[in-house]
Amino acid sequence: MINYLLVITGINAVISAFLMIVSWKALRRGISIVKYIFLYFALIMVSSLVISLQYFGIQIFAPYTQAILQVIDLIMLILVYAGIMRGK
Repeated sequence: MINYLLVITGINAVISAFLMIVSWKALRRGISIVKYIFLYFALIMVSSLVISLQYFGIQIFAPYTQAILQVIDLIMLILVYAGIMRGK
């Protein structure tokens, strides 16, 4: 049986990787505000990989996994706020 959490997490990782590539290309063209968006998608991909690895029994940061995911969420909120304030 397919675990829906794993499917959603995989889709999330693939889409965030694609959007990282798109934002990297925009960043190379000189659009500086995109660096916040690039970092945001990179953090989404990291959190997706942590969740996927947990599903397969690979727990790199086992006692700190929940704290790491919460810190990633906090950094993503800060990046969104910084991008909004910088973009004016």
